[in-house]
Amino acid sequence: MTVVPLTTTAVLPAGTFAGRDQPVLSSARLVLRPWDPADVEAVVGAYADPDIRRWHARTMTADEAEAWTAHWHVHARLSGA
Repeated sequence: MTVVPLTTTAVLPAGTFAGRDQPVLSSARLVLRPWDPADVEAVVGAYADPDIRRWHARTMTADEAEAWTAHWHVHARLSGA
């Protein structure tokens, strides 16, 4: 595996935001918010889209999407995302 070197310096140390809730950003036409278990149908539909599958090379079942939307915040907090 080729490792690409970083060419910039980090502004904040890794993990600075770990343990914090993800923000909700909104405008008149758009809301960016954390995933919610109510999003399962949308996630399954997105992964069935040929353009998304081109890059992800997989589909997602309803059970997988339910687990993913229910637990995404655990990964975000542990990784410092």
